[in-house]
Amino acid sequence: MVPCSRSRVMRTSFFANFCRPLTVHSRGIQIKHRHYWHPALGKRIGQKIEVSWDERTIQHVYAELEGSFVQMAVIGQYPDVWEADWEAARAKVRALGRGYQADGGRAATARAIAAANQEIHQARVRTKEARRRAKRREGEGLTLADLRTPEKLLKQPVQWKSVGELGEDTWLKVRP
Repeated sequence: MVPCSRSRVMRTSFFANFCRPLTVHSRGIQIKHRHYWHPALGKRIGQKIEVSWDERTIQHVYAELEGSFVQMAVIGQYPDVWEADWEAARAKVRALGRGYQADGGRAATARAIAAANQEIHQARVRTKEARRRAKRREGEGLTLADLRTPEKLLKQPVQWKSVGELGEDTWLKVRP
């Protein structure tokens, strides 16, 4: 980046004011994953323009359009902080994300899978119960036959015959 020689924006400030040619996209100018927009950029999509910014805030940048500087506001919700503070906070969040992926990501994935399996099991139970209630309501599977278990028949007591009543051993002979 080169310091702006033509900068009329806060020339006496103690911060470094940089100019950089950037391309205007449909979402405006992009600087470090933030987009800035001004209605005057609508006619300049696809063109390169000189952009300058104040490192003490990420709320706005300045674009040189037709010999004058236009202040472009950031798109989205960002706090009014120094750019260095914002980048340090982003680095901390990225580090936390890497730690989550390295250690906690697996555990969180396992918990999510277990919750999904539990939900599937509960859905199966609810479906089975709903089908059972529907069958009962519609009378499906009913028969007019009496399916109650019959009462036990009283068995005749076993009548043992004595050897004398059996007679000779004719009862032992095999018949051809």
